[in-house]
Amino acid sequence: MIKSFLAEDFELRRLRKFNQKILFLRKKIEKNWNISIIGDLLLEAWVWSVYVWVVVLSFKGIFSLGTMVLLINYIDIIRWPLWDLNWFFWEAKRAQIGARDYFKILNVVPELKDVNRPKKLNQVKGEIKFNQVSFAYRLDQTNSFFEKQKAKDVLQDISFTIKPGSTVALVGPSGSGKTTVVSLISRFYDPDQGRVLLDGIDIKKMAQKDLRRHIGWVTQDPYLFADTIEENLRYGKADSTLKEIEQAAKIAYCHQFITALPHQYQTEIGEKGVQLSGGQKQRIALARVILKNPKILVLDEATSSLDSASEMLIQQALEKIIKGRTTIIIAHRLSTARKADNIFVLEKGKLIEEGDHQSLIKQDGLYASLFKIQAGKIDRLQEWDLID
Repeated sequence: MIKSFLAEDFELRRLRKFNQKILFLRKKIEKNWNISIIGDLLLEAWVWSVYVWVVVLSFKGIFSLGTMVLLINYIDIIRWPLWDLNWFFWEAKRAQIGARDYFKILNVVPELKDVNRPKKLNQVKGEIKFNQVSFAYRLDQTNSFFEKQKAKDVLQDISFTIKPGSTVALVGPSGSGKTTVVSLISRFYDPDQGRVLLDGIDIKKMAQKDLRRHIGWVTQDPYLFADTIEENLRYGKADSTLKEIEQAAKIAYCHQFITALPHQYQTEIGEKGVQLSGGQKQRIALARVILKNPKILVLDEATSSLDSASEMLIQQALEKIIKGRTTIIIAHRLSTARKADNIFVLEKGKLIEEGDHQSLIKQDGLYASLFKIQAGKIDRLQEWDLID
């Protein structure tokens, strides 16, 4: 990236600025260390002054020899705790630097809280209902560059029902609110107005952990941890056996390439799975969701960035795992949405169309226009204000 943009000089300037900051902090550390040394020297000087004072008084006959030895021992007894106290003070100062940010994170109060007596979810069918839901992201951060920003409306009076075990697709231009819809279902946010219901129960009345236990996500860019393939798969089910892991991997068409690796399931894959290809990462993410075995499955552009071969394998895996589950597909490529039982078309936060592929094509609305645009009819772009 740096070479392609000829940004070597830019990065060098950033490095110099960073080094200057490190130098400034290092000077502060050395200054504190020097103060600590001065404190040690003063303490040592005081101790030796007391030694000399005791010896002089002993020679003058004020103290006996035994008293002199006793006082010197007392001084030694006091001396070492004072040394330790001085060391502890500066160690505490060093620890305080990191502890300040550490406790700032621990003291963060979650915005979303569970009710005192949440309703239990036993047999989840997977019916999802939005009842006049409106939502806006509140960008209220204030800094020296930007004034306090107003809330950004994302969803406006949305109502729809997803039947249990059905597959639905959310379609619309970027920024129309598709990802926000599934974020509200997982209760990453609460709606400003209206209700989100799961099997007829308001999800605000459920425990967040209990709700999310039944929802599985597969995103366009799945996050994998810098650990082994096995540990990444166990994220879906911590107590899963190796046999269960291998079975899930076979369903997701990733067992074959895993067993071809030198350490197989014990292979370290690096931060965000950097050692794997995009298709391999996506199949591992699918296997992880299969292990979780959720009743509701969210596919957020799960195949949009893959090559044809990887997409084919993942589509075959998806056809297996969506059976019997409520599946929500966020799709820009409408070929992904064509097989859905129902398609919701969003534009500027509003639900403007609903139906299956054939009925929406007949309506000749936004969905039909998006479909024609992807087929090459770009004259529809201006019709729907998708370009200037």
